[in-house]
Amino acid sequence: MKRVGNLLDDLILVTGRHQDHRFRPWAKRVDAVDTNLTNGYCFVGPFIGDGTVEYEVKRTVYIVKTSEGSRKYQTEHYTVVVMDSDGNLALPGLQTTDATRGWALRLRDAVKALLESQDK
Repeated sequence: MKRVGNLLDDLILVTGRHQDHRFRPWAKRVDAVDTNLTNGYCFVGPFIGDGTVEYEVKRTVYIVKTSEGSRKYQTEHYTVVVMDSDGNLALPGLQTTDATRGWALRLRDAVKALLESQDK
């Protein structure tokens, strides 16, 4: 089933974070995880476009990045969002910030396990 809407805004909304529009948020659908990589490129999949898009409703994992703070001192938040087969978005409790290096590495193995559990 396909749905039309602003998926990026819906994903940001479910994270519960207010997006500061001075910073550019993004979301990425995660189709696979490359465990040979330790940065954000380990999450394989397309970025979600801003504005109204047509997207398929199915069990999917997304990573959403939002930022808050001042231009000089901002914190980036990385949150995992899961879509179920009915199109409902939920938080599995996986999130981190860029306060210390290695945000992708902190999420990588948990996202891989989440993807594997959805395949069953």
